[in-house]
Amino acid sequence: MKKVIKTLGIIAILVVIGFAMLACDGDPKCTHGSWGNWTQVSFGRETRKCNDCTAVQARLTRNIGETGEAGGRIFYRNANGFTLQDDNPVNNKTVYYLEAWTTNETDSEWGDFGTLVPSMTNFTSLSASEATVIGNGRRNTQRIAAHMTGKSIANTAAQRCLSATHGTKTDWFLPSLGELNELYKAKGHTNVPTSGYFWSSSQYSSYGAWGQNFGNGLQFVVDKSYVSNVRAVRAF
Repeated sequence: MKKVIKTLGIIAILVVIGFAMLACDGDPKCTHGSWGNWTQVSFGRETRKCNDCTAVQARLTRNIGETGEAGGRIFYRNANGFTLQDDNPVNNKTVYYLEAWTTNETDSEWGDFGTLVPSMTNFTSLSASEATVIGNGRRNTQRIAAHMTGKSIANTAAQRCLSATHGTKTDWFLPSLGELNELYKAKGHTNVPTSGYFWSSSQYSSYGAWGQNFGNGLQFVVDKSYVSNVRAVRAF
């Protein structure tokens, strides 16, 4: 009888632990010990060691609209993580969030109307896969800014974002069209205007670049010489 009771007790404990694990798995803000010996090593990522392996589980601890690492507002999150691309691939890294600064940079041109910025992935249709990529805005911004600086052109949208310092962070960039669209979709949860035209770092041709109308969400091409809204974002 004692053996049966002991067995039932063990089963009950395992059931409780199982439900705790399921509850933790379903809660994007969960960071407590329901999973056992988890140790948070960075925002959105935890790891635990088992007998002969290291299991890694993505974790989201912040919601859209909440304050980001640098004091901006989070507008995109991905539990699996995504690659933040850099002009130097060695500096590529896995991140989980995008945050936008709380105010616009100074309105600016995209820059160098009539010239194709080299080493850029250009696309001429919204049906192109490049139109929805998340993670390439920083690399775009670095290449645009380097091109402009090399031609002694100053104060363009990409340059303003790349040189920005907000919340002690200096890794801000001009979002790609895919990233900009995520910012548009989350505008009700951030301090981003619900109207106006915003530049992206995605290039269309020698004469145009992609942007988005935050009043109706339409994405379209505008002359690079057009002066438009600029909002710096960063990833962590």
